[in-house]
Amino acid sequence: MAIENVLPNVEHHFSKNLIGPPIKEIFLQSLDSPSEQTLLRLEKAYREIYDHYSCLETIAFPEIHETLTQLVEQGLDIFVVTNKPTLPTKLILNHLNLSDLFIEVISPDSFEPSFSSKTATTNYLIQKNNLKPEKTVFVGDSEDDAKAALLCGLAGFIAVTYGYGKAHLQAQRKISSFAELLTILSPS
Repeated sequence: MAIENVLPNVEHHFSKNLIGPPIKEIFLQSLDSPSEQTLLRLEKAYREIYDHYSCLETIAFPEIHETLTQLVEQGLDIFVVTNKPTLPTKLILNHLNLSDLFIEVISPDSFEPSFSSKTATTNYLIQKNNLKPEKTVFVGDSEDDAKAALLCGLAGFIAVTYGYGKAHLQAQRKISSFAELLTILSPS
């Protein structure tokens, strides 16, 4: 079922600035007072398309694989905390040959009940893996990422300025190239 079939002839306000939050929240912010039933139908239609097919159209930003490989070779443990559900996240990471580089990948639906926020997901990751917040940084591009780093007491938040989010507007550390992480995170 295509999204257009769920809401034919409905004007929407989609913007790339909405990329990052859970899809239901994006629909809520993009439509004029949608009902809960409409939101559920839209989310289902979106998931049918994205989770199995469209997610495989994802391409990695330059230097991602090489940088992550070098960070792992330097002995750093790296994780993924995402708002994407588990299925498309794993498909994307496998498609991009990145899966083996991460200690763990956590999505909101990794456990039942689902995590309510990226902060809750990050807290779980810290506790489960015995991470020291004062030695852990969060690299991301959304306000949700910056908020998780702050509320979890992490050593820092590194904003990726070329991502979809606007977290770099308030970040103390910013990168415009993923390879810059090699200098910032080098365990020297």
